Amino acid sequence: MEGEFNNLNINNTNITFSVATNNIATSDETSADPIYQRQMGTNYSRARKVGRAVTIVGISLAFTAIAISSGSIISNIFVPNPPTIKDASVIVEEELIKYSFKIENPKNYRTTYCLDVNGENVLKDDCTQSDTYSGEYSIIEKGSHYKFYITFTNSLDYFKTIYVNEFNA
Repeated sequence: MEGEFNNLNINNTNITFSVATNNIATSDETSADPIYQRQMGTNYSRARKVGRAVTIVGISLAFTAIAISSGSIISNIFVPNPPTIKDASVIVEEELIKYSFKIENPKNYRTTYCLDVNGENVLKDDCTQSDTYSGEYSIIEKGSHYKFYITFTNSLDYFKTIYVNEFNA
């Protein structure tokens, strides 16, 4: 076929190959100590040790990353009996936001409830004592985004939001 792109006129007979390859010249295994207890390593044995160490470190880092990213599981070990919220309600009536909730906090962890309007905090109060809390807040802007939430901390390293209610009014 005239003008075909594939040219298959190749001559492989002029390639030389020697079966007398000397791999010993490039290997350091012949310089290894004949007494095994001296453990004078070759490049191969050193590479295997380094590879094994890298694998162990990699697995350890992966488990550490998983533990950190799922910190709530680990942290709960150090936060026994966290506060619980019962009968929580946040309702909008005319120009008021009315909220009420009951908190049970047997360990008296520092607990607060907050109200944010368009991302800015407008109300924050302590609710550490186990009790029923209620109140109201007058709406200052129609069409705003409101977020009512309750958080607690062990005052050291653990912080968690235990109730969230977001709405537009």
